[in-house]
Amino acid sequence: MIKEYDRSITRLEVEKELMRLELKEFKKFGRKVTVTMYRPLPQETDSTPNILADGTKIDPEKASDYRFVALSRNLLKRWGGDFDFVDWVAIEEDGQKRRYLPGP
Repeated sequence: MIKEYDRSITRLEVEKELMRLELKEFKKFGRKVTVTMYRPLPQETDSTPNILADGTKIDPEKASDYRFVALSRNLLKRWGGDFDFVDWVAIEEDGQKRRYLPGP
């Protein structure tokens, strides 16, 4: 049991180091942008607040639970930006590092 625990700890330490290096590389070439959360308020939406711009259907009551980020067109490769659809993005929020997909 202890050996299994030690292997798990070692594996997690290796994963942590790889993610640290990946984030360092991202920061080297990264770009700082401002992101906002989708809030499906009646005064800010059309008659389909549960359908996002890309056609994804969500539960408006759980909008803050979803883990995608909408990127403006100028950030997408299709329109000359650096990101492909479904690329991972690193987000720093209140000093906590998180990784989210920009869309489904």
